[in-house]
Amino acid sequence: MADYQLVVLSNARDGRDEEFNHWYDHVHLKDVLMVEGIVGARRFKLNGHDQWGYLAVYDLECDDPQRVVQDLLSRAGTDRMPLSDAFDLDHYIMTVASPISELRLNRPE
Repeated sequence: MADYQLVVLSNARDGRDEEFNHWYDHVHLKDVLMVEGIVGARRFKLNGHDQWGYLAVYDLECDDPQRVVQDLLSRAGTDRMPLSDAFDLDHYIMTVASPISELRLNRPE
């Protein structure tokens, strides 16, 4: 089984960051982690970036990442994965990343 990352760049609608972050952290992440093949999730606030405010990185353990993405998309906006209207759905990017190197750490031995 291979490891992949699902990367999502997103924004809250104007003036609705608090609502967006609450929904994402307390509702959406739980729903996403119910999708078979998604085994971890972490969110980031992007600092000093004009186009994107937030980054989410989901860890996938699967043989077919596109199947996982299709399952995720089929749930989005349903009772299994309600979406907040604070999420700017007109402007987001979601893509799968495959590792091309091992993780390297800079730690003293």
